[in-house]
Amino acid sequence: MPLYLEDLPTGIYSYPMVAVLKMMALDVEDRPINPATAAELIRHFVGLMISPEHHKLLAIEGQPTWDKVEAIQFELAIASDELKLEELVEASVVVDLLYHHSTRPPRERKPRETVEVASYLRMRGYAKLDIGARHAVVDGRQLDLLKFCKYCWRPATNAAMVCAFHSVQKRSDAAAAAQYKQAQRLQRTFETLVNRLGTSEELGFHDSEFTSPVFFPATGADQWLALHRPKLLKALADAGLSNCSLPELCAYLYGDAGVAQQLADRPQILTPVTLRAEAWLAALLVKPKWGGARTPRELPDAEQPDGPATDFTLADRLCQPLLTDPESPAGGLNPPPL
Repeated sequence: MPLYLEDLPTGIYSYPMVAVLKMMALDVEDRPINPATAAELIRHFVGLMISPEHHKLLAIEGQPTWDKVEAIQFELAIASDELKLEELVEASVVVDLLYHHSTRPPRERKPRETVEVASYLRMRGYAKLDIGARHAVVDGRQLDLLKFCKYCWRPATNAAMVCAFHSVQKRSDAAAAAQYKQAQRLQRTFETLVNRLGTSEELGFHDSEFTSPVFFPATGADQWLALHRPKLLKALADAGLSNCSLPELCAYLYGDAGVAQQLADRPQILTPVTLRAEAWLAALLVKPKWGGARTPRELPDAEQPDGPATDFTLADRLCQPLLTDPESPAGGLNPPPL
């Protein structure tokens, strides 16, 4: 399966992008592109688009796989956001196009983790930490602790990705309806805050050369919460849980203090759930305008959470296959036909 240039989305591509795509297509001719071939194409041709000091972003350790090829795209995207270099944005887009259009129909990505979970897993990979088990028994049910209710931080308990608290299938009382309506009103603000907090933490982790204490710690939880999850720490104190012990935190997050025993050897898994809880509590502070809800962009400065404002994930924002901004170096050009 060669590189199907005729299937690329229509749009504006820079001359370096067009040149590299054509060189890759000519190099492989009609030969199929497997992950090893893709890795070689990236190293030889995408490497021409970026400065030598950034070539390390194109490296793959061990046996190449499509997941590792995709990881190169994310590495380029993150670096482009940190360094504000258009060449890295363009290189990221080319890798994305190679990933998708080296087969017909275009290759689809596997279902993604939520933003904060994907960020957490990437940071663990950067730090070369074992991911560990994802499951635990919560309130008598075996649940994936990294599969969250779409409305809050609690574990999802059904295929609709809703927790027991926000499910109305088995509850028809007025309280359940009110909880569900509140969750729907807050959902967009909540998701935006999750994206913002997750992006900020991951960029900070990169800036610190992977030394920033972004993971929930085995000891010193109160200091960590004060620094990284201040609204959650206040909510715990307001609930009379001021010791910040692992059982107290699990009782608040999961409604089951017994979960703490299962997490004693993997407390880092609480990193994304506490981020979602922090975002939820921040979303509650957003007072809607008359006639419509405010987005986090409209929060007063004192209420703004840390990190860049964005309604998109980092990957979505940087890795769109079309560069259509006329103000960018790639925008406004009439590229030679592919």
